[in-house]
Amino acid sequence: MKFTYRFAKTADELNKQIDSAIDSAKTMKQRVQVAAVSILFHAEDCGDYTGAARLIDGLGDGVNQDALVEFFVLFGGLQVDTKNGGFNDWLGREHIREHFQTAKETPWFSLKKMTPYKGFDADAALCKLATQIQNAKKKMAKLEDGSPLREEFTFEVQESSIKTLLNMVDFEAIVAEEEEEEVAA
Repeated sequence: MKFTYRFAKTADELNKQIDSAIDSAKTMKQRVQVAAVSILFHAEDCGDYTGAARLIDGLGDGVNQDALVEFFVLFGGLQVDTKNGGFNDWLGREHIREHFQTAKETPWFSLKKMTPYKGFDADAALCKLATQIQNAKKKMAKLEDGSPLREEFTFEVQESSIKTLLNMVDFEAIVAEEEEEEVAA
């Protein structure tokens, strides 16, 4: 895909470009919805659901493909080939008949919404992990001694994992700071 750039020279021109992009995205969503429902109609009519993969592959990057796959799974009864990708089977015409009206009423992009990247907070992630470990230990403590389920819990952490974590948080610098504070006190 080749891009031709025409840079806005004023705020008004920039706003027109933004509005145009938003309108194009809305039009694209509508056209994909119509195509997706048409694929279901065609599959119900003649048993050919190959248009689903063609649409998804043709749209490529920049489109929430997971939502579109979910649309075809829910309303078309298509089954995903987890090894090779694409669809390898379906639940048949009756499934589409039962779900067709709901498919027409459900925008494909409302399924499996993409969440915008909100950054990363290492401290929050570690706190979440610590909570998960504490909860797992509580669950294990409730199990009777000798229960085979107790074997499903492991709390050993590899030394290499600990070293990696300590390096990520610059542990040596933290220890050095604490030692300096102790000497100063």
